[in-house]
Amino acid sequence: MPGKLFLGFLLFLIMILALGSGAFAEEDNEAKESGSSGWRLRAFNTRGSFGISLMELDFAGLNALLPHDDLHLDNHLFVRHWHAVIGAREGFRIGWSHVQTSQYQTAGTQKIEYNLTMNGVLLEWGTMPSREVDMGLGLVLGRGTTRLNLLLGDDDKLEDVLINPQTTSLRQPFYFLEPQLNMRFRLTSWANLHAHGAYTLSIGENKWYMDGVEVKGSRQPVDGWRVGIALGLGF
Repeated sequence: MPGKLFLGFLLFLIMILALGSGAFAEEDNEAKESGSSGWRLRAFNTRGSFGISLMELDFAGLNALLPHDDLHLDNHLFVRHWHAVIGAREGFRIGWSHVQTSQYQTAGTQKIEYNLTMNGVLLEWGTMPSREVDMGLGLVLGRGTTRLNLLLGDDDKLEDVLINPQTTSLRQPFYFLEPQLNMRFRLTSWANLHAHGAYTLSIGENKWYMDGVEVKGSRQPVDGWRVGIALGLGF
């Protein structure tokens, strides 16, 4: 699944870069023919990036329910993120954002695995205060999924697994809003360094499901800040 998402991101990035380069080749030629000096803003830009972020979530309520005192989820997670955007250099932009992370904790024979995936549409208002710096204030609207797998023992016999299952798998879908501040710094004519800060705010009841059946009890909202850095294409 991650491979398919990455391939989809690459195809989307190639598409918007191709559209952008084709659409603005005529404008660049006009600038050259007019002999204009200095730097000139194109009407639009197209760019994408891949990087890592540090995200903080509060697992206190969930950790209190785990069966072993030493088995707990870490509040700090390293996140992989993909980002692509197209739009006005000075004004409105639209794009796509993908975030994915996981962690795996053990305590004796007990294990827990946490997975988080978020996809959304990015709406951004951008400005370019200088030739080397681009700044965008954005909002991501999207949907995410949390998956939690808990293994309570090391059953290695089929009869033990069938009679007394030791594995629990839960799924929690949710919607979210994510305000963002994106800063991009020109490295070359085609590459940039992308730094960003964001706050994820989940929407709804954040219900847990096991095999499609709702599980009553504690909720785990996906609310927390995220800061990161990425290498981007396009400027």
